[in-house]
Amino acid sequence: MAETTTETQSLAAALVALQAKMPRITKGETAKVPTKNGPGYSYRYADLASISAQLMPVMSEVGLAFTARPTIHDGRFVLAYSLVHSPSKEREDGFYPLPDGSNPQAVGSAITYARRYCLLAVTGAAPDDEDDDAQAARDTKVDTRRQPAQESGPRITDEERRFATQVIAQIEKAKTTDQLNKLFQQVSAATEEGLTEATATNLTNRMKAKAKALEAAA
Repeated sequence: MAETTTETQSLAAALVALQAKMPRITKGETAKVPTKNGPGYSYRYADLASISAQLMPVMSEVGLAFTARPTIHDGRFVLAYSLVHSPSKEREDGFYPLPDGSNPQAVGSAITYARRYCLLAVTGAAPDDEDDDAQAARDTKVDTRRQPAQESGPRITDEERRFATQVIAQIEKAKTTDQLNKLFQQVSAATEEGLTEATATNLTNRMKAKAKALEAAA
């Protein structure tokens, strides 16, 4: 069937059209949470991939696009998101705070949750049984308390040391937060490819400190 496009003149009109066509977003994933006492519990939720698959085509029909990326803003680690109306160029921008945890996997989960939350919030979409989402939010929180030191950890390779040295040099030379944001993207990509937690945390903290210094000097 050919896609039907609804012409809209403004961001507000596009949202009205979107909500009139809003698909039913079902929860197809189950999360199991262990507890110290007892067998634990589980809850159902709609993950980012299924929400996007159901919502994005309808958004496209009315001229809406959603973007989100982690970045540093005012010295804080945030998700910068935008809802854009292509015909009018109107947009709604915002920032969702992200945790300063040192565990890259936990931070990655928090970013995914934030993208999901912001997409639902700016479009007005809501999965079935929304109460379960509150539990999902609690389970994506990152424990930032100091953890006991482990006896051993991943070995830092010479390649990783060279990468860290290059990034640190670029952080020191950075003159704008845009330059720091690009470095942050490089570190995030390197983390996904195996950069150790210790190095990623060190570089991220250096970027945050430099961002605060740039803002203070502005």
